[in-house]
Amino acid sequence: MFEEFYEMYEPEEQEVVALINRCIGGGYNNRGNFWQMTVVTLGMVFCDTGKVSTKEERLEWPVTDEERNSDKGWERFHNEQICRLKIRRMKEEWAKDLVAWPWCISEIVKPMRTARNFRLFWRNTTSRW
Repeated sequence: MFEEFYEMYEPEEQEVVALINRCIGGGYNNRGNFWQMTVVTLGMVFCDTGKVSTKEERLEWPVTDEERNSDKGWERFHNEQICRLKIRRMKEEWAKDLVAWPWCISEIVKPMRTARNFRLFWRNTTSRW
């Protein structure tokens, strides 16, 4: 159903631990007749390399019109949640005119949790690499 969405992204997946900042919206994709939801991160750790990104990253995923206002859409992520995800980078030909080069979420590996003690979590997570 979301083939048009996933075709815009590279096939290689990368596993990350991400701290979600906020959900910034969902735009309608006329090509595939679905919504593209977007969250912004405060930071990510790439699990295979240990590289830490503290810049704002955009993570996107597709939903149907019915899913948009559910736990698959607007309610999927919350502020200050930490989650382990598999993500894929947008292909260069699709990202060349964009301000931010987004990623798509291909899988939620671990359920999310609120980052009440974020500094401790981030220090423990990033110190392993």
